[in-house]
Amino acid sequence: MDDARFVSVMMPCTISVYEKDDGNIYIAHMNAGLMGKVFGGVISEVMSGPVTEQQNRFVDFAHDM
Repeated sequence: MDDARFVSVMMPCTISVYEKDDGNIYIAHMNAGLMGKVFGGVISEVMSGPVTEQQNRFVDFAHDM
């Protein structure tokens, strides 16, 4: 697993919340599952599983506010 540690620079995955001039609020985030597929192996498993699940929970929560 040591060979996968370099991806830790992207953790935790960032989520951006911002308001544009049109007055709307937007949420942007990295597609962790897609990024994980680029690396494959255990990185793909983690980024497309638990990381994506947590990102989606945050976005859903923020959307419901």
